[in-house]
Amino acid sequence: METFKLEIDSMRSLQSRFVKCKLVMLALMWMQYDEDQQRIESADYSSPLLVDNSEWWDRNGGPDVEHFRKVSNTVRIGAWDEVMSLRLVDLLSPNPTCLHDASYYALVAIAMYLVDGELKGKFINPADQYFARRIVYQSLQTMGKKYFNGTDCFSLTGIEDSDSLMWGLALHYLALEIAAEGGFGMGNSDIDDKIEDFLSGMDDVERAEFDIELGLLPDGYFQCKPYIEKWTDRTVFLSKLVHRIVYYVFVGHGYDANRLDEIMSIPFNSRVSTTFQSLLVAAVYRIGYFITTSGVEEWQEGRNWLLREAFSNLLPFYERGRKDAAKL
Repeated sequence: METFKLEIDSMRSLQSRFVKCKLVMLALMWMQYDEDQQRIESADYSSPLLVDNSEWWDRNGGPDVEHFRKVSNTVRIGAWDEVMSLRLVDLLSPNPTCLHDASYYALVAIAMYLVDGELKGKFINPADQYFARRIVYQSLQTMGKKYFNGTDCFSLTGIEDSDSLMWGLALHYLALEIAAEGGFGMGNSDIDDKIEDFLSGMDDVERAEFDIELGLLPDGYFQCKPYIEKWTDRTVFLSKLVHRIVYYVFVGHGYDANRLDEIMSIPFNSRVSTTFQSLLVAAVYRIGYFITTSGVEEWQEGRNWLLREAFSNLLPFYERGRKDAAKL
């Protein structure tokens, strides 16, 4: 019975990380779409994350998160690369910095923005007008299964694609759930309440000393700023992040971060190397090549989602990678 429980817990963890991969991929698609809309060909172009949900940000955000909203795509991609490298192998620090907070809030904001766009007829994936909604819905199914706002029962089944009211509720719910799932202090747990009661009973001097002892700084912005500012090359980090996500989606528990550089070094000829789509093609080819030569077992659920549901046009590149590797 104990072994069975461990297997279930392991699968839940796998599914949770799978959801995070999908959300990051959705965010990268938004960035590419944003650049296409601007019609700027420069590889280092980037823009701030602007979403029409200011009330949610005011209520749940802070100076560090607000700063992350306004930094460029270039910088934000680097931050996500760092966060994902930790989350994929469950090595996230028990005391995450505001960098992690900001990354996940930004993912939620982009998901909300994209679904709102789909409801208005603006599709991030022209081949699938419900692409963003499907990812968000799957996120709700994996992370949800609770009560909405602790009062009304929130059903995760039967949301019509055109039901903007229910999707509005679902997006708000997703925002709360991802924040809680990430362990970033947004949950209303008994532990949080007890800590707050303890702190409220201190005088100002005691509380200041307590904060210093825990390594807490009074302004999260300055904690976050050094992490954000060190990322500058959009092309390098975008490529690495796309390959990291595709690699994980294809192998699941077989993911080994130490093999990522090896995968990215597999030769692949591409006319354009800076767009999301071209990097996705290269990553799929290389993963097919790598799986064939290394004997790593595929994770069928992830593979089928990427090549059958999300991007069926990638299947020939994956098969070509496997075929080229088999010739060795």
